[in-house]
Amino acid sequence: MTAGSAERVARAGNADVRNRHCRHGNAGRGRAPFRKDAETFADAAEAPRGRTGSGIAGAALLAAAVVTPLHAWAAQEDCTPDSGYNSCVRFTVSGGDQAFTVPDGVTRVDVKLWGAGGGGASGASATYLSGVGGGGAFASGGLAVAPGEVLTVVVGAPGTASGLAGTYGGGAGGDDTSSSNFDGASGGGRSALSRGGTELATAGGGGGSAAATVSAANTQFAESYAGGGDQDAQWNTSPCVPGTPAGRGTASAGGAAGTGTADRVGTPGSALAGGAGGNSINPNSGGGGGGGGGYFGGGGGAGQQVGNLTCNTNPGNISPGVGQDGGGGGGASYLSGSVLGGSTAPGDRQAAAATGDAQYVGGVGTGGSRAGSGGPGLVVIQFNGPVDVTMTVSAVPASVRTGATVAYTLTVGNAGALVANDVNVNDAPGAGLDCTTVSPTAECTASGGAQCPGGGASGSVPVATLLGAGAVVPVLPPAGQVQLVFQCTVTASGQ
Repeated sequence: MTAGSAERVARAGNADVRNRHCRHGNAGRGRAPFRKDAETFADAAEAPRGRTGSGIAGAALLAAAVVTPLHAWAAQEDCTPDSGYNSCVRFTVSGGDQAFTVPDGVTRVDVKLWGAGGGGASGASATYLSGVGGGGAFASGGLAVAPGEVLTVVVGAPGTASGLAGTYGGGAGGDDTSSSNFDGASGGGRSALSRGGTELATAGGGGGSAAATVSAANTQFAESYAGGGDQDAQWNTSPCVPGTPAGRGTASAGGAAGTGTADRVGTPGSALAGGAGGNSINPNSGGGGGGGGGYFGGGGGAGQQVGNLTCNTNPGNISPGVGQDGGGGGGASYLSGSVLGGSTAPGDRQAAAATGDAQYVGGVGTGGSRAGSGGPGLVVIQFNGPVDVTMTVSAVPASVRTGATVAYTLTVGNAGALVANDVNVNDAPGAGLDCTTVSPTAECTASGGAQCPGGGASGSVPVATLLGAGAVVPVLPPAGQVQLVFQCTVTASGQ
């Protein structure tokens, strides 16, 4: 190859290659050909869950990618995204609906939701042996979205002890007839994501505790428990059960009301809202707990009842003729048919669901302890915003003759403000170059927190892969850089 033609090869390789509005989830394969005047192009294929990669387009004439700043939302804060995402927004309780506007270039979001915990019993004396609210449920999944569309976010408010009023997110209030603060607790509100008034994903709230959760001091006779999200309220296994515990909501109906005597029953749950707790037999007796909010809410627990407990085997520890108030049932979680790869998990009595998840925040969704409020709900939305990935190619020496060897360096960088994940890098040699014989592998070095294909700050990549389907750079942070060096032999004169 003549020196002049070899020089043209090197100059062509020095063209700056920049993706066109590249975003995570589009697996582009950019090509920076070694041959001058070769056609350059980019192709993109939608990747499931947005995890296949950030593309690199191969034309120097394409406009540089634009990083769109994230919008600001009420009661939201940034969070560290899970692996495979570059953006994370955490929504906390605001007491009202919140709006999430899908950023430019984003076609999928993944959401995690925790319902709020129900409130605890109204006092802290020995007669409240359980006295805790139900923990919130968990729901997660992906959603196909359009840039610019607005989704409504509901973050459930926690239930409270002596919770006479309902909570935001559909948690129902407990009974309020007692003059001695023996009031049932309110249920926790649901957390949800909706589009145009249609619920897409819901995590149920926990039920509120009954005012007094055991029928006599220092015993566990007829002890009641509020239900966690997606969980029925319960009585213990005492030989005497004084009524029917409140039921959890389902995907099609509200939870059944807790029952005892006919005039002390709770209220059934309904669409998006729990049922209210039943009232008590007199101003100094306990009221039932409110049901948790959900796609359909949990039923309200019964108030303290009148009725001879004939199954009592230990009458010395209980006032004959006085029954037990009940906790509220948990609200129902829900995933619509639009949710991709979704799952739900119930609360379990006081414990919130999915507390081991990386996005969980301590206290979220926990049922309230005696005389305490439950934990708030939480919604986390993760996605991959647009990135600005660049690639340049350099050759040393710049001028060679036929039969000589040229060392090529591909430098991949991130000029944007967001992390690029799974960047596919490839380049096709021009005619008259043999790039697999001299060095069958390309040596990689990474800096600025970037990782070479296969992971780590260094490694080797088969040149055949790099020049064919491409090698994947798993992580490319802002200002991070990956360099791939390999050698080619000039086998013919340039064109």
